[in-house]
Order: sequence, then C-alpha cells, then structure tokens
Amino acid sequence: MNCSSRIAFMRTLFFLLFLLLPISFPFTSTTANAFTSTTTTAAEQAEALLNWKSSLLHNQTNSDLLPSWTLTNSSSSSSCNWVGIVCNQFGSVSHIELWDMGFQGTLKSFNFTSFPDLVHLQLTNLTLFGTIPFQISSLSKLRFLDLSFNQIYGDIPSEISGLTSLQFLNLAVNNLNGSIPPGIGKVIHLIELNVSSNNLSGSIPTSLGDLYNLTCLSLSVNAFSGSLPVEIGNLKNLSELYMYQNSLTGSIPSTFGNLTKLTKLYLYQNNLCGPIPSEIGNLASLVDLELSSNLLTGSIPLTFANLSKLENLFLINPFHAWELNQVEHIISVSQLSFWFYSFRNWKLGIPCKYRSV
Repeated sequence: MNCSSRIAFMRTLFFLLFLLLPISFPFTSTTANAFTSTTTTAAEQAEALLNWKSSLLHNQTNSDLLPSWTLTNSSSSSSCNWVGIVCNQFGSVSHIELWDMGFQGTLKSFNFTSFPDLVHLQLTNLTLFGTIPFQISSLSKLRFLDLSFNQIYGDIPSEISGLTSLQFLNLAVNNLNGSIPPGIGKVIHLIELNVSSNNLSGSIPTSLGDLYNLTCLSLSVNAFSGSLPVEIGNLKNLSELYMYQNSLTGSIPSTFGNLTKLTKLYLYQNNLCGPIPSEIGNLASLVDLELSSNLLTGSIPLTFANLSKLENLFLINPFHAWELNQVEHIISVSQLSFWFYSFRNWKLGIPCKYRSV
C-alpha cells in the first residue's frame, strides 16, 4: 500500500472512528466541557463556507456548484448536512472533504479561523490555484491535510510548522516552489509527508530527522539539491522513502542502514556518487531498491546477500559497469523477481525465471 492509498484508507478510518465516538466514549458534563467548541457558531461556519463557495468557478456551464450548500430551503443555519461536511456532536464542522468536484478557485476567501474544531481538510483535484494562506495555522486541531492534485503555487508557508497535531500532510502534484520550511521537524506527530511532483528546491532540511513517527516520506520529482541528510537515518519507523528525480549530490549516508523497516527505497535519477554503503544490507525488509541513473562507483556490497525480501533491484548506471561477478550473489536470492544493472555498456534486465541458481 503506497502513500496515496494509505492516506485514503486513513481518511476513511478517521471518519468511521468519528461516527463511533459517541457510542464508545461516554460523555459527562466534565468531558463535554473539555470537548466543547469555541465561540464560533454553526451559522457563522455556514456563512464562511457560502462565502468561499461564492468565490469558486464551475468548470461546466449549466451546472449548479455544490447545490446542497444552501440555507434557502431549510430553517436550519447548520452546514452539517451539506455534501463534504461532517460535524462533531456539538454541531461544529470537523471534516471538510471535497475532491473531483469540477470547480476552480483559490483559498484566499476561505476563512480558516471560522473552523477551530476542524481535524480533517481534504481539497483534492479541484483545480485550486493561488497560494496556501498563512492563516491555515489557525487550524490547531488539524490532523489530516490533503491539497494534492491542484495548481497551488508559491512557498509552503512556514506557519504550517505550527500545525503540531498534524499526522498526514499531502501537497503532492502542485506548482509549489521554494523550500521545505526548516520548522517542519516540530510537527512530530506526522506519519506521512508527501510533497512530490512540485518545483521545490534547496536542501532537504535536517529537521526531518526529528519526525520519528514518519512511515512514508516522498520528496520525489522536485529540484532538491545538496546532500542526503544523515539525520534521515533517525526515522526508525520509515517504511517508504522516495527521493528520486531531484538534483541530490554526495554519497548515500551509511545511516540509511538504520531504516530496518524500510520496504521501498527510491533514489534514482539524482547525482549521487561514491560507493553503495554496505549498511544498505541491513535493510532486511527491503522489497524495492532503485538506485539507477546516479554516479555511483565501486562494487555491489556483499551484504546485499542479506536482502532476503528483495524483489526488484535497479542499478542502471551509464557511467559505471558493475562486474558480473559482483552480482552473482544477488542472483542467487530466491525472492528476486526482476533486476536491472549495467554491464560493459549493456543495460540488462534478467527476469527471475531465466536466472541461474
């Protein structure tokens, strides 16, 4: 299950848990006070949503935009029954989930301060453009933020580091530029971070090494430069690491050998140089290893024989030919189903069924 599918799964899980909360958790007057919303009323939240709706444009003519978002046909001033809106038991908006709705617009008119109890915000594939407002930092309870597959540009606001309850952050497939805010390491509850397929640049912040709960990190298809932070080796819970198609230089840190839960390591299409560290052989859970199109040299570590779960290995390097005797110990791994490597200016792919054992 990749980053995107796990985010969809967790979105559904959060929603189900939210619905079960009144059943599984007995509320008393004391606990009710602890969970009671701030002074924002249901009417104010409905008005804030309608104001944002009025700023949006529909991609199709003769079609109503979010038709359920209206107060004209009901005496209620609540938005809790509107499409994409879920409220907590106090009537305050807790979830906003909109995707593939066929409209476009910006977040400029979205009044973040009207939703103090929001824990889940998903605005995916809506043709949103413009920047991410710094006022997003007012969503202090937010745990899930997905703005992927839009046309959002500008910097990732530094204020996003103030969302310390955040567990899932997906900003992939936009036009974001600038760098990752160095304060991202303060969002210590993050489980998944995906900023792939943007125009981000600069160095990868060392503070990512403080995100000890991270299981999936995707920085691929950007313009990051500089070296791979050795601090990434602190992420002992990481299972997927995607840093391919950047401009990263230097060597692969030996600390990557600490990532013993890693199943996927994609570092291809960078400018990484030097030998493959022998510590990569410590990654006993590794299934996919893709290091092609770099400037790696030396021999394939004998420790690769320890990668008993490895199924896919890609080592294509136009500037370096791995000697055939360097890979014989890999070919003997019974689980290996497909591998690519460069040999005397040839690029070879040998399916498992044709290998010698």
